[in-house]
Amino acid sequence: MQFLFEWIGFLEFLYKGDWKNGKRHGFGIQLFPNGAKFIGNWKKNMAHGFGWLEYINGTSYEGKYEDNCIIEGTLKYFSGTFFSGKFYKESSLFMEGFIRFRDNEEFYGEWAPNGVTVIGHLITSRGEKMFLKQENLVRKGEELISSKIIYYNKGCFYEGGLFRDHYD
Repeated sequence: MQFLFEWIGFLEFLYKGDWKNGKRHGFGIQLFPNGAKFIGNWKKNMAHGFGWLEYINGTSYEGKYEDNCIIEGTLKYFSGTFFSGKFYKESSLFMEGFIRFRDNEEFYGEWAPNGVTVIGHLITSRGEKMFLKQENLVRKGEELISSKIIYYNKGCFYEGGLFRDHYD
């Protein structure tokens, strides 16, 4: 979450909650200038323990935080797709867990520290299990609408139509 807080801007904020020795400590609510908010526990001025971070577009992180970084929990996108599992502390990128897409297909996998999917399997809407690894991370649906590129890097993976194996 250190990356997340730096990205949304930590200057000029509004905080209401518990304080200890002049620092946020205990339960509190942090509002950011761009409309994002964090509700949860703090320790020595950092998000620590259970918390919920929501962006203005409805995307949210909910789970366990250490030193301003989410380490385990759920990332819910405004589209309805969500990831649940463990995150790399330093970058907030996925480590291991599953993604449920809005068409109810699920991908269970592991990711490298740079965000690249290492290995996993997809359960299709028909209940079929497809094993995927680095060389075949493109999932072509029967209809272009359900196609996916199972790749996560700094907050982005793709779900939608494909044209010549690329998102379009």
